[in-house]
Amino acid sequence: MMKIHPSVLSFLLIGSLGLISCEKNKGAEQKGPPPVQVSAIAVISRQAVFYDQYPASVTPLSQVDIRPEVSGYLSDIFFKDGQHVTE
Repeated sequence: MMKIHPSVLSFLLIGSLGLISCEKNKGAEQKGPPPVQVSAIAVISRQAVFYDQYPASVTPLSQVDIRPEVSGYLSDIFFKDGQHVTE
């Protein structure tokens, strides 16, 4: 009788067990994961209002700089913002 190496014997044993397990599942129907539940929304048609907001600063159309006609510094201003002034 011929001697078989133990590693070859264990390889043959594991391989045959793998083939036997494949044969059992051959006729069985394979099932995937269950279907995923989703929600749906009905689409409706209506008027939509769109607007955008942007960071900005406002500059007036006409701006006046007050400068003295003589050399020196302004020490005081004798009117308030938005007040009508004359000469």
